[in-house]
Amino acid sequence: MFKKPEPLLIEAAQRVAQRIRVGISESLPPLPDGCRVTLSLGVAAYPFGSDLREAVMQADRKHFRAKESGRDQVVVSPLVNDV
Repeated sequence: MFKKPEPLLIEAAQRVAQRIRVGISESLPPLPDGCRVTLSLGVAAYPFGSDLREAVMQADRKHFRAKESGRDQVVVSPLVNDV
């Protein structure tokens, strides 16, 4: 999360999360049962002075949306004040 939710920073956060997701998925060998390790992430930003707890809850909701939507993906939340 970033305190200054400029579109470029949000996009940068999404790219970082995507690199982390891919890096983990590609660096770990398959499990003994043949399944591979995947990572689902939620990304949220919040304007300075907004409620940090709300931004964390937004990121958590997006994390679960990523898992429900097929896993192994990054889902970005709109700005807290835009919801």
